Amino acid sequence: MALIDSDVTMFGTIYRPIFGSFALLILVGQSTQQQEKVFNKFAGTYVSGHEFGGSSILLKTDGRFSINSGSDDGTLVSMFGTYTLYDARLHFRILKEIGKHGRGGREFNLLDPKQNKKFNEGDDKKIEKEFEFFPIEWSGRTYLIDEEDFKDFANAINLGIEPRATLTSSEYISPWYGSFYLREGDERKKVTGNPTLPDRWLVFLLSKPITATVVSIEEIKKEQFSTTFFATIDKGSREGLRVGMRLLTKNEQPSLWGGTEVISVDETASRIRATLIRSELKVGDSISSKYEPRDLYK
Repeated sequence: MALIDSDVTMFGTIYRPIFGSFALLILVGQSTQQQEKVFNKFAGTYVSGHEFGGSSILLKTDGRFSINSGSDDGTLVSMFGTYTLYDARLHFRILKEIGKHGRGGREFNLLDPKQNKKFNEGDDKKIEKEFEFFPIEWSGRTYLIDEEDFKDFANAINLGIEPRATLTSSEYISPWYGSFYLREGDERKKVTGNPTLPDRWLVFLLSKPITATVVSIEEIKKEQFSTTFFATIDKGSREGLRVGMRLLTKNEQPSLWGGTEVISVDETASRIRATLIRSELKVGDSISSKYEPRDLYK
């Protein structure tokens, strides 16, 4: 999705910025030359990864792609197929997908139901033969973002994790740091302003970091490995807070599996849910929208 600030014809396609429901009118019969311009624009290797694993997507200038993914348990998956730009998205069609457990392990055809089930140790995992990403541009950078990850990406921007300065995470940086596909080389590009996000997520971005104070704790739920606190802080919509925003307690790292999130907002206060593993939340504690990593390469 090459999102433009005003109506423009690009690669034989008219883009109109009514995003949220971004209108993209595809002109029938795009020429081979126009398709080549699309492929050349988005060609490159896109990387996502952290200490638990990683993945890279290679987009070729002939409309083919390959994906190689690996996890810390030794699982390796490779996909091959074709891609094209349509309806503001890059659409991918999987023609071949193989998986194996460890580099010397047996190869499984993951497009075959029986082999897929055996590879996944008996689980009837649904076989997907198509998927899509939104190409998001930001001051010369290009990201590939799944539609379901827009909120996480916007939160990563608010937290200061994006725009990131390295392709992948390290031991001391949140797993969010590097978990969005970014084109190789773009991590060195400095950015200004905001990325070309849908309107819904552009307004989600904070104009400046927020620091709030816990004024009350209404409920505490203890689990085996974590404790969840429901509390009220003294900042609200007047400062830009919105439902779904991720915030941080002292010494907390952003996580996809817990953490602190705004669950309701009024003008001068917000209610938060904080699921913490090795810390407590108390009245008077400071809550921040800005992450200060212990090892940030800048």
